[in-house]
Amino acid sequence: MVTLSNPVGTPTFECIGVRVDYSGTPSTTHTSITSSLGLPAAESSVIMEYREEGTVRWITAFPMYCDTVNKEFRGSLFWLKPKTTYDIMLTGSNIVTFAVTTRDDNPPSNGRSFYVSKSGNDSNDGSVSTPWATLTKASASVQAGDTVYFRAGNYAGGIINVSGVMNNYITFRNYESEKVTFNSQVYITGSYVRFRGIDASASIPNYIYYFENNNDCFLEDCHVSNLGTSSYSSCVGIYNGSQRITVQRCQLTVTGNPNGDIEDKNGIYYWKAGGNHVFRDLTINGMPWDGIGGGPEDDANTLNDSDIYRVKVTNAWDDGIQPEGGVINTRCWSNTVRSSMLGYTDACQNLQGPLYIFRSDICADKNNRGDGNNGCLGSGNGGEGRVYYFHNSFWGMEGSIGFSAKNYGVFNHMCWNNIVDTDRYAIEWGHEPDGTNCTFRKNILRHRNTNYDLIKWGNSATNYILDNLEDVDPKFTNPSQGDLSLQSGSPAINAGLILPTFNDADSPYNTDIGAIEYKGEKMVTFTGTVSAQSTPRQVTIQVNKPSGGIDTVSTTTDSNRNFSVQYNTSLVGSYSAQATASEDTQYLSSTSPIVNFTVSKQPSTITLNVV
Repeated sequence: MVTLSNPVGTPTFECIGVRVDYSGTPSTTHTSITSSLGLPAAESSVIMEYREEGTVRWITAFPMYCDTVNKEFRGSLFWLKPKTTYDIMLTGSNIVTFAVTTRDDNPPSNGRSFYVSKSGNDSNDGSVSTPWATLTKASASVQAGDTVYFRAGNYAGGIINVSGVMNNYITFRNYESEKVTFNSQVYITGSYVRFRGIDASASIPNYIYYFENNNDCFLEDCHVSNLGTSSYSSCVGIYNGSQRITVQRCQLTVTGNPNGDIEDKNGIYYWKAGGNHVFRDLTINGMPWDGIGGGPEDDANTLNDSDIYRVKVTNAWDDGIQPEGGVINTRCWSNTVRSSMLGYTDACQNLQGPLYIFRSDICADKNNRGDGNNGCLGSGNGGEGRVYYFHNSFWGMEGSIGFSAKNYGVFNHMCWNNIVDTDRYAIEWGHEPDGTNCTFRKNILRHRNTNYDLIKWGNSATNYILDNLEDVDPKFTNPSQGDLSLQSGSPAINAGLILPTFNDADSPYNTDIGAIEYKGEKMVTFTGTVSAQSTPRQVTIQVNKPSGGIDTVSTTTDSNRNFSVQYNTSLVGSYSAQATASEDTQYLSSTSPIVNFTVSKQPSTITLNVV
């Protein structure tokens, strides 16, 4: 048994990362969940539960990772609401409870309003009728809570070293829907600052929006383009201890890199940047080196407690998304990568974890390098931190590989419910220790080039589990054109392992293997028993749909007067059904009670006993 102490919860807008110290010896006995998933028995030692403050029901979260080196359990909570308080309960041999409030994703600016215009003058007072002319003047004149509106036009960037406060940000934004563009770098060292709706386009050997040694800043609703031709000519840079930087609802275009091979010219580049960042709802295109990436990869503080989600990366020369370093409670989900060498990589070490990568679709439909090295996930270099990789979909063109290893040492990867449909190896972890303490369960693994093995595994790997559907066509809709949705009849439909809070009743998803759920019909099974009288009997079920329509389903009973019949519908919502049984020779009939039920994302069984 373990005794828990010093719990910490670190929130973003929709997640909370949880860490807790332990003493004692972790369990050696599995629960049904740790056993079915192939997790170490030690991870049954602590149960994490949570609920929104003021509600009654506790929700059991996914098992926490047990770090036996640092004597710590770590895990994350998902699908939360911004600016909301949650109670968290951790149960080992003792119980610890605490509360955490998620961050506000739309913090206020409740102070004065000022204006900047191309027709303005910095000797003015900044009012709507007598505006300033430059960002530099505005930055030097505002205080916490103020909003600066820019009128249409192109403006020079500048230095922002003024700060707001937690509940009263300084905001720089465009006026109404007018188009505003900065044509040089905006260097932000102040904290609690928002930039909204101001585009930026420049050709510079550095970052256009550059955050350094600050915290709690937003960049949102803008298009940033860097035409520079040198390394680090990225759209956004986050440096040297900056924390809680949010980049959302932006398009980041990396141009000036026609061959794609200018290293570290990214959409977002981070360096010694601390953590607790949120990068979401982004389009990163042009020809970046990485869509999102940076380092140093051996820094245990890099990207901890950060979220990267709903990001689409196209044409990355190297990696679509590169979460490496400490990556403690780092979460990547619902991302899309196209025409890039690798979808994700933790190939330069995941030091601690857990790193969550899930619900992402990766299509290697083009190889910019022309070297046949494109793939799904790159791992290696001896990082021993936990990686969860589940409910992802990958399709690769000729020469592609699914899970690949850079150098040696792929450890502690837990892979469930993924689809890997590739040309060469579905898994190429061929160095001596690769695959140690790894689990692959309920994945669809397929390779189309029989000159290669489906799986290339390290010869000295130990403590691994391989239990998958092998060389089965997942029936993607149109993979070569980037459509990785499932066709009717796909073996992936409803075939995955249950992952608590990720595909059960407490999540927005079902158990279809892969990233994209089958959008067709939901399955309901009607079962029941017809009482007495002779057999066989005809059973007709009338189904009243949410739309007001009526469907009928017919079957016959077996020799024990039992019946079972499947009903498929594309509508979710509230239904009712009633079964009527008729005796074929005597035309006698009887009915079941009317049963109300709900059709949702999960298959369901409804019992209709006819008396």
